[in-house]
Amino acid sequence: FAGGGGVPPVDLVTGTPPYFRVDFALPTGGADAGKGGAPVRATIRQGGMPSHDQSAPARCEFRGGVEAYCRAAATLLAPDGRFVVCENWANDDRVRAGAAAARLHVEEVLKVEGRTGRGALFAVYTMKRGGNGVAGGTKTLPL
Repeated sequence: FAGGGGVPPVDLVTGTPPYFRVDFALPTGGADAGKGGAPVRATIRQGGMPSHDQSAPARCEFRGGVEAYCRAAATLLAPDGRFVVCENWANDDRVRAGAAAARLHVEEVLKVEGRTGRGALFAVYTMKRGGNGVAGGTKTLPL
């Protein structure tokens, strides 16, 4: 990452984090206490469990969600660089909170809608470092 490992800052970072949140239960005592703090249960809050081991981390947040992507992008961006990320529209609040926590400013949002009357499916967010705290505009793109 920038500032470590010899990787210089970059002008553009892109990403598509997994769309579906997973909540993990950690051992609190009793029979699970000896498991070394490893999760004892994972509950998928959106969508269903993927049927293939290789696709599961691409669809479900077993390795971190949009917040982790924002943190990673912020460490890589050049001062005037941009982070462009595609995320489930149901996670809009999480995208904005993750961006703010990583000191990124949401510059623009492109909402993508599916069938008429079904609402937004996902959005493409463009972010930059800092900013004035005022969110950029949101545009809607029907499919």
